This record gives sequence, C-alpha cells and structure tokens, in this order.
Amino acid sequence: MEKNHNKKDAIELIEKLSDDASMNSILEELYIKMIVEEGARELNEGKGITHKEI
Repeated sequence: MEKNHNKKDAIELIEKLSDDASMNSILEELYIKMIVEEGARELNEGKGITHKEI
C-alpha cells in the first residue's frame, strides 16, 4: 500500500518557491500539483480517453 505524503509533498513544494512568494502563488502551485496528480491517477486507473476519441 502506497503511503500518503500530501503534507510532506506540500511542504517540499512550498520550500522550493521564492521567499517572497505570495499566498496566491503558493495556492496556485499547490492546485496545479493536485490537478496533475489527479489526472495521472485517473490515467493509471484507465479513465483517460485517447486522442482518437477527442
């Protein structure tokens, strides 16, 4: 079973941002990470569609 590292991953992402990053920038980066991971998870579960289906 894969461990959930959401808090650790979020902290690592935030630490990579510049020290003067705004709260909006931080939230945007976290949101983008969440959406990309959600898409990857859906593809791994076979929920994606092919280019031909588009």
